[in-house]
Amino acid sequence: MDVAVTSSNAAFCYLLSSARRTYVGATTDLVRRQRQHNGALAGGARATRSGRPWALRAHCEGFRCWREALRFEHLWKRKGRRVLRGLGPRLVRLRELCATPEFSHVVYTDHAALPCKEPGAP
Repeated sequence: MDVAVTSSNAAFCYLLSSARRTYVGATTDLVRRQRQHNGALAGGARATRSGRPWALRAHCEGFRCWREALRFEHLWKRKGRRVLRGLGPRLVRLRELCATPEFSHVVYTDHAALPCKEPGAP
């Protein structure tokens, strides 16, 4: 039996990028998880220890359960048997997945397309 997602235990899938790499993951707390990946908190993924700092480039939400979020994460990382690498191919794959009937209820935010704010700007 799978646990249903409520507002208190929302599930997210996210895309991080560094100077040379990208990383796709799933979490219930985006802010905490990004801080872990960047080393500010304990518990970041081993794959992201090198390449810091990591910036949030996209995230999606609206999953019905944690299992669905994990399935989305798995499919986001791959296209068929091929593992996707790079920001461009992973953003394209995100749009493709959200357009499928299985994940049409999932909404995504493309942070890479949003204007960057300078530190300390309003």
